[in-house]
Amino acid sequence: MGRRKLITAFVSLVLLIVVTTFVLKFSEVESANREIIQYDHTLSGESKHWTAELQVKGERVFYEEDDVLKGKTEGGSEFILTYRGPLDELASVREISYEYGSTRTSLRSDEPLQKKVFNGSTNKLPEKDATIDVMVQWGDKTETFTLTADNQ
Repeated sequence: MGRRKLITAFVSLVLLIVVTTFVLKFSEVESANREIIQYDHTLSGESKHWTAELQVKGERVFYEEDDVLKGKTEGGSEFILTYRGPLDELASVREISYEYGSTRTSLRSDEPLQKKVFNGSTNKLPEKDATIDVMVQWGDKTETFTLTADNQ
């Protein structure tokens, strides 16, 4: 009976080693067929009356499945637009619109603006070396400027 337990233990150990080796090799192959690009940067810019930041955070994962290259994106970007002057300068403004890249936002109110910071978000992940044009219209005024990486 002792010999039978020894053989069983030996066979179990060999099976454990084989399964562990297979799992490790399979995960190496899977990770070799994947490319992950991390995004964690900020683009910024300013004009006479406005400053803006686009905070980019997320990742793109590219992988091969059935000999087809596929990908998925997680994360996105937050846009923060700030009026540089005092809030009372916006008292007569009833409409503001801003555009960055292909995203456009318009705000209308019967009351004076009560804030000078405007936020928006998108699921896009622009590259660190991207340049993004911004246009802001408020009242009868318009300004344009460009967002670039903070270290450019």
